[in-house]
This record gives sequence, structure tokens and C-alpha cells, in this order.
Amino acid sequence: MKKDDYLVEIRNVLKQNPFILVGVSDIEGEEICRFLKKEKIEFESVKLSNESPYWEEIPEEIKEKVNNIILSGRKVMSLCIGGNMPEAIFSIASAWHAGPDEDKPYSPIEQLSLAIKKDISPYYRLIGANSRDFIYAMREEAAAMLKGFGARSKYKSILKDAGITDYDLEDYKQKVYDSGEAGMERIPETYRAGIGLVIREIRRKDRAAQGITQEQELQAERAVMKSYLIGSVTVVDMHDAKPAAVFDRLVETEKYGLLMLSANGGSYFLGPWSKVKKFEEHFPEGKVGGEPPIRGHWSGNYSRPLVVDFVESLEKVKDKSKLHEKSELFMKL
Repeated sequence: MKKDDYLVEIRNVLKQNPFILVGVSDIEGEEICRFLKKEKIEFESVKLSNESPYWEEIPEEIKEKVNNIILSGRKVMSLCIGGNMPEAIFSIASAWHAGPDEDKPYSPIEQLSLAIKKDISPYYRLIGANSRDFIYAMREEAAAMLKGFGARSKYKSILKDAGITDYDLEDYKQKVYDSGEAGMERIPETYRAGIGLVIREIRRKDRAAQGITQEQELQAERAVMKSYLIGSVTVVDMHDAKPAAVFDRLVETEKYGLLMLSANGGSYFLGPWSKVKKFEEHFPEGKVGGEPPIRGHWSGNYSRPLVVDFVESLEKVKDKSKLHEKSELFMKL
């Protein structure tokens, strides 16, 4: 289906005054709720876990309410909810990408914004990018937006919608901002600090929406401070910290590889696609995703010694006395 035809379909559903159910498991669900409130469109939200944002996890009383609404003949629209839901529901669960290859994927908030406003605000473009590929995608989106005519107004719009004040920005510049931060060089220097703060805030709010607590943030901070290198791969013993809280602080290490080892036996690798494919070949029961042929991620439940031994062989490490050389590539959050 062409993009315009799909957006017309969303508009037609909205014209029928549907019952709208929004799954909130990350910042995008929260921003969709804010958007609908601003547009004075009625909806109901349901909190879901980030690991399982599916229809099957929705409380039975809400499922019963939705089924009764369907039986009454009223249309139902759902946003940010996956799984096997009733066919009668018009579902906007994830990114739309059914058009030609040159059409970019649109996240649920971008689809809704295009259907209602016929445009996507610069801030919502960053929210959509975060849903696609987190910090890297937001940097790329910001670099694409903040070029040429209109860049200044887009920048101001982003800061305003993100709730960033002049005081917030000045405080960030004095205490945290690093003008030479790797990965930000494509963004014009005039806007770099502000966009860096917005990205930091989007990720902070996203982690909070996922249910990551302040204690888990501190656990991630401690784990990152003890990170070390196996060859060029940064290794973190997460213990009970959450992967998102660790990765957001070590995003630069993904260039060569980041291995996160949890206390429950789960392993997570993020890095160049070539290395991800080697993980997939060696640990076929793991899960792989990402953006081939550039970068990707692998996760699996294999014993720590097996995974570490594999990384040592992958990195061709011979001198094991240097395995615990400290990694310094972490972000201040």
C-alpha cells in the first residue's frame, strides 16, 4: 500500500470516532498520549512492559471492554500494542514501511501525526528515530534536519517541544557537554549542545517509561565504571542493571563492539554487522537484529565463559593479562 493511501485509511478510521487504546511501554507511547490530549482526541492508555508490549499482556477487564465495543459496532484503534489482537482492531503497532524502498519507515507517532496534522514536527521525528535505532538514529535525523534554510526554527522547535529551557541548556554546557563527543560531528556546532541535551533527555524519559528505576540507573553507572576491554570489544558485567541504562552510557563503544553480561545468564552484543553475524553463526539460538550491513545486535542465554571465550577468539586475544584493561568510552548521563 502506498503511503498516501495508508494515511487516508488512518484518517477514515479517526473520522468514525473510534475507541483508541494506547500501549505505554516507552517514551513513544507517552508522547502519543500527550499528542492526543493536545488534539482533544479521547483515548485510553494501558501500561505494558517494554519486553512484552503485547495484546496478550493487557488486563482482562480492558480486553473485555474492547470486545464489547467491537460488538457494539464502534471502531477500535490501537497504538503501540503488538500480538494477536482481534482482527476488527485497526492496529498501528510499529513502524510502517510498506511502500517503495525510498520511503522511510514511520513510527506510530509519525503515522498519527501525518494523518492528523499532515506533517511531523522536528521533535516527533526524533522520537520516531529513537524508536527505530535509539541514539544513532536520533543523531542522524538531527543532522539531516538541521541543514540549510529553516534549520534555526527547527532547532528552536525541538528544544521547546522537549521542554528544554535556556537555564537547562546552560547548565548542561557547563557540567556535562563535550564539544568533541564522537558521533555528533555531523550536527552543526551551533546546535550540537542543544541536540545532545535533547537526545539525553529523550533516552532518560524512555528508560523511565520502560520502568528502569533510579537504583537501576545507579547500578548501570557502577557497572560502566568497571567496564573493560577484550581486544577492541568493551565488556560490562551488568549484574542486575538494565541493558538500556548501560548502553546509553556506552553508545560510542558500539563502533567496535559492546558486550553486556547480566547476572541471570543473558548476554547482549551490539556492534558492527560483521561481528554480529559471527555471533549468529556461533550461537544460532540467539536473536539478531539491527541495520545491516552497518550495525546490529545479538542476544542470547549462553554461559558467561562460553561467550567470553568466543569474544577472545573473535578479537584474537593472545595476551590474557591485558583482558581487564579499562574502557574509558562512557557518556556522562
